Amino acid sequence: MDQFDLSSRAESVRAKRLASTSAVLGLLALIVVILAPSGPSGAGARQTKLSAAPASLQVVNTPASPPYMAPVSCGPSGCSGSPCLYPGVPGFSGPQDTSQGCEQSLLSDINSARGAEGVGPMELPSNWGGLSVQEQLFVLVNLERTARGLPPFSSMDPVLDSVAQSAAQAGGIDPSINTGSTTLSGGQSVQSWTSDFSGDVPNPLAADYEWMYDDGYGGSNTDCGSPSSPGCWAHRNSILGSYGGTLVMGAGAAFGGSWYTDYTLLLVSSTGQSAAPDFSYSSELPYLAGSIGSPVSSMATTPDRGGYWIASQAGGVYAFGDAKYYGSMGGQPLAQPIVGIASTADGKGYWEIAADGGIFSFGDAKFYGSMGGQPLAQPIVAIASTADGKGYWEVASDGGIFSFGDAKFYGSMGAVPLVKPIVGIASTSDGQGYWLIASDGGVFSFGDAHFFGSLATSTFNSQLQARTATGSGNGYWVTDDVGNVYAFGSARNFGSVS
Repeated sequence: MDQFDLSSRAESVRAKRLASTSAVLGLLALIVVILAPSGPSGAGARQTKLSAAPASLQVVNTPASPPYMAPVSCGPSGCSGSPCLYPGVPGFSGPQDTSQGCEQSLLSDINSARGAEGVGPMELPSNWGGLSVQEQLFVLVNLERTARGLPPFSSMDPVLDSVAQSAAQAGGIDPSINTGSTTLSGGQSVQSWTSDFSGDVPNPLAADYEWMYDDGYGGSNTDCGSPSSPGCWAHRNSILGSYGGTLVMGAGAAFGGSWYTDYTLLLVSSTGQSAAPDFSYSSELPYLAGSIGSPVSSMATTPDRGGYWIASQAGGVYAFGDAKYYGSMGGQPLAQPIVGIASTADGKGYWEIAADGGIFSFGDAKFYGSMGGQPLAQPIVAIASTADGKGYWEVASDGGIFSFGDAKFYGSMGAVPLVKPIVGIASTSDGQGYWLIASDGGVFSFGDAHFFGSLATSTFNSQLQARTATGSGNGYWVTDDVGNVYAFGSARNFGSVS
């Protein structure tokens, strides 16, 4: 019987594998780190600004079981011992191992690690086999982020893809760009960036596993030479970083060089969306099961109405258009699900509200009180902020209104019989009125709020969840529980997560 033992190869792989030159993150505070790029490119120093590590930061490696590149024994009846094939093993035809057995073994390892972290299992999109390797890397990064309530990277930009691909073809180096001079396909500027590299692993799922779940001391990260090394979990931190700006990405893959596989990521915060993306996450959403991790609960627009945030019941916040991400309750324990989100006056923060009336503030949003811990006849279903952002209204499913800060009471449906429960509230541009919306699409106006139409006579399969007004007060948006967006009056539709 022939023995094919990867253990010596694995050690040599770990010895030469370059840890990411992504910015080293402290665990508690925002930092700026200046690093020289690794490898032969030698293209000057780079500046990368990242925020503190996520609270869900993995601190213990999760061993693959069985090891996906284990020693292989081959006899007359075939080979056994390793879920994935690799160079030198009979049956390996290269350049990757994308067999069902290998991918399912790695997916099981990933989900075992996610379960230990309290994160739900990863489900690959239904079109997984039809995606390019680079697109698979892009989707995996976003599946890891959205599972933890973090906003996804919106698209793959041709400029960034070219840089990442060149690094992969060079072999063993991280992609590197110059913050000051690099622009995206539409001329957008790079605000900050970081990059990851993985090589000599069977496929993109293995790269994701090593970046996310085997990146600590004793794992595959050679930048983690001791338990206290600042490079420990740096790859994971790159993927789960809380970046500002618009999130755009590049990915690369090469095969057959000094590394039999070479995968790279280039993660960028930019001043705007890619003008001609190679691939967008919105185009992939129809192929994803539970793409945002839990049902949509609400939506809030930016002050200029050039974008919006969508919140999920699990607390995740997802930014579209010119909306920026400032944090969320995604991945945090909640007594009751999140049911609403409202923006501050300058769009640099927002509130999330739970069904028990509890308020959670992010960015420059301030706390002005809540119904949390107070007796309620019916659960809270939504929130709307005042024009100056110094107050807000909470609304219950029976139409009752609760005012905090400088929010004033203009009436409610609390004492009026309703055909269907109230599910949303939106305030007028001057804060002197608001609309309530019922789950059947009915609209109720108070104060100086005007009526512009509803979905009360429409037929649809989903339940309406929320409504947000335009800045002029001449229109509004309505969302349902699967992420569809309906626009009325002067409101424009920028996309959805359905």
